[in-house]
Amino acid sequence: MARAIELRSEVGGTVQSPQPQANNLTSGEWHLRLVKEGSTFTGSYSADGETWTELSAPVENSAVASGDVKVGVFTIGTNQTASKTVTFDHFRLTEAAQVDLVVSAASRCVGASAYVAVTAVNRSDAPAAVTLTTPFGTKTVAGVTPGKQAYQSFNSRAGQIEAGTVTVKGTATIGGREVTSSYDAAYPALDCS
Repeated sequence: MARAIELRSEVGGTVQSPQPQANNLTSGEWHLRLVKEGSTFTGSYSADGETWTELSAPVENSAVASGDVKVGVFTIGTNQTASKTVTFDHFRLTEAAQVDLVVSAASRCVGASAYVAVTAVNRSDAPAAVTLTTPFGTKTVAGVTPGKQAYQSFNSRAGQIEAGTVTVKGTATIGGREVTSSYDAAYPALDCS
């Protein structure tokens, strides 16, 4: 018996290309994962649900923007002469993994200079590299463990600053995949003169 896994995209009943496959599978039980980013879908499979192998190519389907989308799993046996029973244990949708950071920004005077202080607390379950970006500089803090924070006070080199926004990005390995999440935080205008 030949076993294969195929990722297929159809638009209006027409199969789209590519149709990436995994062939010559020996096990009769497989875990499947489908990840959607925009209109791109990437398929992965695993024998144990822990170690995942991505199919050779993602598939595009711009019809997903219409909102009239059907997603599912099915089985076919195109050259099969005897019936076979296939069962699907469960099908679940999950939200994309995210690096959970609590971000704040504040304006402060140190002498006659205005500073922007940025704090990001890692509330994820994994260590993260955290990059703090302001109009006055960027700082990356590697290995911020869960419950700990990345902090930097950026000198504007001026006595006053306009209100603005900082951007903080956290990158971590979650569920075996590298995930990056981005957050913005506002800080108020300040006059230190």
